[in-house]
Amino acid sequence: MCRYPQTLTALERLVPTEAAKARLLAKLRWPEGFVCPRCGSRGAWRAARGGLLRCRRCDAQTSVTAGTILHGTRRGLRAWFRAIWHVAARPEGANALDIQRTLRLGSYRTAWAWLHKLRGAMVGRPGDLLTGVVAAGGEAVRRRGRWSSWPCRTPAGIRGVCGCAGCRTARLPASRPRCGGQST
Repeated sequence: MCRYPQTLTALERLVPTEAAKARLLAKLRWPEGFVCPRCGSRGAWRAARGGLLRCRRCDAQTSVTAGTILHGTRRGLRAWFRAIWHVAARPEGANALDIQRTLRLGSYRTAWAWLHKLRGAMVGRPGDLLTGVVAAGGEAVRRRGRWSSWPCRTPAGIRGVCGCAGCRTARLPASRPRCGGQST
């Protein structure tokens, strides 16, 4: 398989056309060749219209997007590939507004639906265990209208206001314990 593209431009160079994107999806979906979802036989031919595949044995029609999160989409594969890249490439995560702006979608609701479809597809099966190096986030607290981690803590692990720059901006009540400037 090819390396993951580091930029959106690299993605566009890797799969420049809708047909190339469909071929990549087919390769990802059926790595050892087409398998009919109805009868399980191998081998198909391309239908005359719509980019559908027809099974040689049972004559069932299917597409590379059938049964996936892309099933029934009105947008082209280019927009979906961009959305997938955008979500996967951002370590801090993507939000629906970013997706809407990036893809120039008409509504926030569409962007939200796409993002939730993509997030659902990225989740492993129930019971799958994590392996290798796993990065986990720290405790998050609300500070100035957004969520972020505390810059310091007391020896007992109690978060508080010590007078450092991070704690001064947290605007906590004076009754909270002070951490003494011990950064973590």
